[in-house]
Amino acid sequence: MKKTKVVVALSGGVDSSVAAFLLKEQGYDLIGLFMKNWHDESVTISDECPWLEDSNDAMLVAEKLNIPFQVVDLSKDYKEKIIDYMFEEYSKGNTPNPDILCNREIKFDVFMDIALSLGADYVATGHYSRIKINNIGGNKTIYELHSGRDQTKDQSYFLCQLNQQQLNKILFPIGGLMKTEVREIAKKNKYTFVHPFDDKYTIAGQGTIGKEILEDGIDYDAIFIPVGGGGILAGISAWVRQHNKKIRIIGVEVNDSACLTEAIKTNKRPILKKVGLFADGVAVSQVGKNNLDVIKECVDEVITVNIDELCAAVRAIFEDTRVLSEPSGAVALAGLKKYSKKMKKKNLLAISSGANINFQKLGFIVERSEIGENREKILSIKIPEIAGSFLKLAKMFANNQITEFNYRKSNSKDAFVLVGVRTKNEKSFIALKQKLKKSGFSFTDFTKNEISNDHLRHMVGGRNNEQLGSNERIFRGEFPEKPGALLSFLENFGSKRNISLFHYRNLGSAFAKILIGIEDKGKDKSLLIKHLDKSGTSFIEETSNKAYKDFLK
Repeated sequence: MKKTKVVVALSGGVDSSVAAFLLKEQGYDLIGLFMKNWHDESVTISDECPWLEDSNDAMLVAEKLNIPFQVVDLSKDYKEKIIDYMFEEYSKGNTPNPDILCNREIKFDVFMDIALSLGADYVATGHYSRIKINNIGGNKTIYELHSGRDQTKDQSYFLCQLNQQQLNKILFPIGGLMKTEVREIAKKNKYTFVHPFDDKYTIAGQGTIGKEILEDGIDYDAIFIPVGGGGILAGISAWVRQHNKKIRIIGVEVNDSACLTEAIKTNKRPILKKVGLFADGVAVSQVGKNNLDVIKECVDEVITVNIDELCAAVRAIFEDTRVLSEPSGAVALAGLKKYSKKMKKKNLLAISSGANINFQKLGFIVERSEIGENREKILSIKIPEIAGSFLKLAKMFANNQITEFNYRKSNSKDAFVLVGVRTKNEKSFIALKQKLKKSGFSFTDFTKNEISNDHLRHMVGGRNNEQLGSNERIFRGEFPEKPGALLSFLENFGSKRNISLFHYRNLGSAFAKILIGIEDKGKDKSLLIKHLDKSGTSFIEETSNKAYKDFLK
């Protein structure tokens, strides 16, 4: 019986090597192929040829597995379909994801065509992804792309544009494994494992970045370097310190995965019990031993940044360059921005270490970057539950841009309003708080309250109380996104009718969506509609909306 032939993409790394090993164990007829993508000798800083070293590693893997091996030159296709396209899109202000493009246009298009021309039944790669096959009847089969078992290594996002014909011909042998299991398989089969950061040669390789920095001709005062396991910090600092004693070298960690900070504090290498995964590229529980030895000798200082500061840095990179950085890639810039407050008029450099942004994180980044940039403040303000109180409060913010208003009547005495407001700087925010105090408003600053930022802002509300009964009516509308829009509406609305619910959120577009509840005890229900029409804002009544009935009424 003829064996199923599989062409496996070999990079020389542990993932593709283990993928090939598992397929060999399962009895497949294997061919190893290495893809030479793009190497432009005209722009390299040395005569070294990185792709050649990688292909040699891949060839050694093939020899160990006793399978045929070839190198395929896809550099022309890569330049035309990826490099040229990327530059064209950059010039238009767009930021396409190169990993998604490469998988769609090269690995599972051009490369797959070559593999199939060799008589392959399938193409296999070392991606941490899985394919689920659904037979829906009538000889129709649907191939679903699913995330890998190891959620910290999942690569399904970068394969999101593969079609049914491609998914039909793909195998992901390690998709159901954890990274630790993959490494264990490699170890048992005596593959040479090169540690990603705690290895002298890895450190030396990353040290070449320091060489490039010193050769660019700029007299830097400080260099900010992201820290996960400490490899890149150790490498750069070792080179720079050997050749320049004046440059200050500062490592930057995220505060929820600060393994280096703990190591310096305790003079040990403790393993963090818990590591935050938002900046997954630097989510490391223990600093490397070799790294720590170098860092102690060569690094001046290590600082931490929080998630809000990190989100602000991602946003800053995009606004300046139109490039989307992943959170870990913006760690150093977050540190630079934080540190620059005490280093005025200095030449500062931040190392960016990644651009594989997870699309699902964008909404969170946009929201929290406002707080991280100190642009948005969150206040909980107590107001008396009487008609006109809301208008009086809104007048306090007449010169500020409101980003959010969350209010729900709960009793007949007092109410709490959650307010988001943009201020020019900390000084203007202090002035705003003083203004609120003089006007008799009691408030609490929730700007740095994690429960508020992560949950409360999305949960404020509650059900209609007994006092409101059936008198409450709900309307949905839009405001123009400009300072004073809320105040203008409330002034036109007047103080004769009581507002029982209000939600407004600035979303960065031309209009903001609002939801308003109004007490209406009058017999003629058309009067309220006419009153709202005079306010200058278009509304649609949603009192019968099931979402309102289920959660707010």
